[in-house]
Parts: sequence; structure tokens; C-alpha cells
Amino acid sequence: MAGSAPGNGPSTPATDKRFAAREWHTNPVYRTLQQIYLLASDWLLQQGDVDGMDEAEQQRITFHLRQFVDAMSPALILLSNPVALRRAVETGGTSIAAGAANLAADLQAGRLSMVDMEAFAPGRNLALTPGKVVHRNRLMELIQYAPTTKTVHKTPLLILPPWINKYYILDMQPKNSLVRYLVEQGFTVFLISWKNPDASMDEIGIEDYMELGPL
Repeated sequence: MAGSAPGNGPSTPATDKRFAAREWHTNPVYRTLQQIYLLASDWLLQQGDVDGMDEAEQQRITFHLRQFVDAMSPALILLSNPVALRRAVETGGTSIAAGAANLAADLQAGRLSMVDMEAFAPGRNLALTPGKVVHRNRLMELIQYAPTTKTVHKTPLLILPPWINKYYILDMQPKNSLVRYLVEQGFTVFLISWKNPDASMDEIGIEDYMELGPL
């Protein structure tokens, strides 16, 4: 978390963006709050270092301690975050209302959103390489992408994305699409798109994925 500077309390790493605002260093109240937090964090994290403890268990304890310490940062609390308070004043409270709306949306969705869930969508700004579904079964769709070159490689390529990933992980935007790169090199590409698992697939096993996928 932070190292100790003799006589000045714990120092804040230059890379710690949580305390980058000038108030954390110039305002006595915020600086004191920051120092108390860093001291308490250092002490708590040291409690996970126990002699004789199994290494895996110690790593697990340290992980949970760090999660707790990070969650307790005063920078995450509105009333003790100078940047958030300044922003609230500048926007006439609009920023607080927007934050409350985001919280309500997260609670309704049952999960915390770290990004705009509507920012990307296949066919709009993802998976833009032209292709067509040539085969479909209960676990997957097989998409074929035709080469864009005059000369074509005789042997096509079959790509199997991980079962936990969407197929367009390999066909993001044009500048970072593996599929687009391959068709521009003269390859015919076949790409499997796995079905999103649901309750109706509770009896599906690894063997089914193998038989209905690559086999």
C-alpha cells in the first residue's frame, strides 16, 4: 500500500491515483484522513503475514485483507472524496443524481457495471467482418468468412474460441480483428460461436461440447 517516511507518516505512492487530488496533500483534514487510512491499511495487511502458515492460506488471507482495505478507502466515500464533492458543486448536484441513477440501475440489474453495457454491440462496432452461418446445432453456430484476396489458400482454418468467451473476441474492431486479418491473407475461416448456457443445458457435459463442436 504505502511505505513509511520517518516523521511524516506513511507516504502515498505517486502511482496511487486515489489520492492524486491536491486536497489530499494541502488540506489538513483530508491529509489527516489519508494518513490514518494508510497507517491502518499497513497495519491490517501486516496481520496476514503469520509465521508457519500455509502459503496458499496466507495468500488467500492477504487477498481478502487487501480487498477489504481497498474498499474502505476514503476516496470511495462521497463525503470524504474532495474530487466528488468539488464535482457536485460544479454541476449543481447533477453528478450526485447521475451516480444515484447508476447505483439504482446496478441494483436492478443485480450486478455492478464497470463500463457502459450498451457501448458495444455485434454488428454495430464489434464483429464487423462479413460472414454467414453455415451450420447450427443445439450448442453452437458455425460461421464462415470468405477470403478477400484473388488467390486463396487451399486449406481453410477452423477456430474454436474458449467456451466461456464470445466468438467476437477474435473479431473485435477492424484494427484488432484476427478474423479480418486472416481473410485478408487469403484464408477461408470457420469460427464457432457457442450458445449462451442456460438452465436447459444442465445435463450438457464436456463430451457434448466436443462432439457437437470440433468433432
